[in-house]
Amino acid sequence: MKFGILGEIEVRNSGKAVPLGGVKRKRVLASLLLSANKTVSMERLTQNVWDEHLPENERTSLQMHVSRLRRIIANAPGVSIEATDAGYQLLIPRNSLDLEEFRRIVVDAKTTEAPSGALEKLREARRLWRDYPLSGIASNSLSQRTVGLVEEYWEAVEMCVQIELDLGMYNKVIAEIPHFVHVSPFRERLSDLWMTALHHSGQRAAALDVYRATQNRLQRELGVAPGPQLQRRNAAVLNNDLTQ
Repeated sequence: MKFGILGEIEVRNSGKAVPLGGVKRKRVLASLLLSANKTVSMERLTQNVWDEHLPENERTSLQMHVSRLRRIIANAPGVSIEATDAGYQLLIPRNSLDLEEFRRIVVDAKTTEAPSGALEKLREARRLWRDYPLSGIASNSLSQRTVGLVEEYWEAVEMCVQIELDLGMYNKVIAEIPHFVHVSPFRERLSDLWMTALHHSGQRAAALDVYRATQNRLQRELGVAPGPQLQRRNAAVLNNDLTQ
């Protein structure tokens, strides 16, 4: 049985999608998967499922959802939901959750000496992301957890692009990075990498345009100036310094 939270939550058994029920049941499963093989307290579970709008019988409702989830996973080897003194824990085998697989591949990429090998691993890790984590079901409480997951994704993207730059794949970076900036417009690291690719491919004017666009966007939307690294990149482009 495979579990996915990097997009809409999903459970697959022998490759086939397993019906999970309504949003609240999915939130219970999501809460357990985010802390797979660890105990999740009753307080945390109820907060993740209902935020501040707790029903009068939240414990009974929670037990009902857990009971239904146990039926769903009943015949899956190595998978179970166990009650503990503090709450519940979902026990799953290694590599049965897409988030764990993503993290494992990224760690492997960081320890791979050959840049081309590391690049392929990072691309493999990125392909595991189908959409925003827990798309369509995240409560306010769960959304706080997904912010950190999204940061992990963007760090993998930036590592991938940096390796492409190191390998001289400037045209590929120039082709793909505008989409990344559109999706996450306030990540200055992306603008930095974009400017680097343009500068090294002889497009200094375009690199300076990226800086100005980023500067204007940061000032207009956040009321801040570009950070020191992006300012250094702008200076390097102005001075045609390709060593930076």
